[in-house]
Amino acid sequence: LRVDIYAENGRSLIVRNTLRRKSGVPEGTGTGLENIRQRYSYLSDRPVDVIETREHFLVALPLIQLAAPGETVTGG
Repeated sequence: LRVDIYAENGRSLIVRNTLRRKSGVPEGTGTGLENIRQRYSYLSDRPVDVIETREHFLVALPLIQLAAPGETVTGG
């Protein structure tokens, strides 16, 4: 198993891991990913992207700019 975590273009945090499917082991329900998507929808208008290939599973989380005290950040 290899896990890569990196920022992409200063806009997304990428978490990618290799896939090694095991026979007889049930797949996950996706509840954790749906929870993350819902939480991000409160903070950003940019979606959480999930991409699965034969070799990798990748999640792209939007980086959220925090406002300094007294400032307002717009545009997700």
